[in-house]
Amino acid sequence: MGVGVSVKDVMIKQVVTAKPNEKLIKATKKIVAADIGSLVIVEKSKPIGILTRGDILKALISGADFDKSKVKDHMTSPVITIHANSDVDDVARLMRDKKVKRVPVVKETGELVGIISQTDIVSISPAIYEMIREKAMMER
Repeated sequence: MGVGVSVKDVMIKQVVTAKPNEKLIKATKKIVAADIGSLVIVEKSKPIGILTRGDILKALISGADFDKSKVKDHMTSPVITIHANSDVDDVARLMRDKKVKRVPVVKETGELVGIISQTDIVSISPAIYEMIREKAMMER
């Protein structure tokens, strides 16, 4: 049973993206400038991968040339996604089971419409707790 809160109501709609052939240095600068943990890698508006700060650290440690390396060589792919109309409970389980911190959100056509993170879910937790408590009190 879900908590009754849709992913689309919690997700971040302004997603910072990159193309797979983009240089790693450009993608890294996007992450730093936006102060975010990842970029969604898209082709034709559909997510095909994700580049995280962890991926960038791995590239750095491996000696990658950030001016020549492409995002597609360092991104995590395939990317796990969730539908915008899914329940927040579903994405929380998905994150736990797949051990990921962020999940791109897609519409029926597979096009990117947002991203949801563990932080986004935690930020609504007090409201969810209150909803569950009220429902329990009504059932008494």
